[in-house]
Amino acid sequence: MVFDGAEAHGSAVPQSTAAPVIEPSTTTASAPTTPAVVRKGASCTEAQAGLIGSASDGGTLLCLGKSGKHEWTGPYNVGTGRYTEDEACDPSTAKTGRTAEGRALVCESGAWAAWTT
Repeated sequence: MVFDGAEAHGSAVPQSTAAPVIEPSTTTASAPTTPAVVRKGASCTEAQAGLIGSASDGGTLLCLGKSGKHEWTGPYNVGTGRYTEDEACDPSTAKTGRTAEGRALVCESGAWAAWTT
């Protein structure tokens, strides 16, 4: 037993020495991983569609789909502003942006849309 010093006052109170129980987190990270360096023309997957990557020369490439195939294309200028898909946008303020997960967005018809094609 471990005492907290109360024994000096005549009322010893034992303290637990058991380690606290830590429950595992039930949340999982579902954000896609943005590739560090990608090669223009290299294939990418449908799950990566819209991801923003960097070419070895520093250019911004996107994983875009066309005719059932996905590949890294660009370079593109993608705004640094963070937005949420389907939220309202104003193309006079920003035409492109990105999600917090690193996917490209384009302002179309007044709403942010995934840039995947």
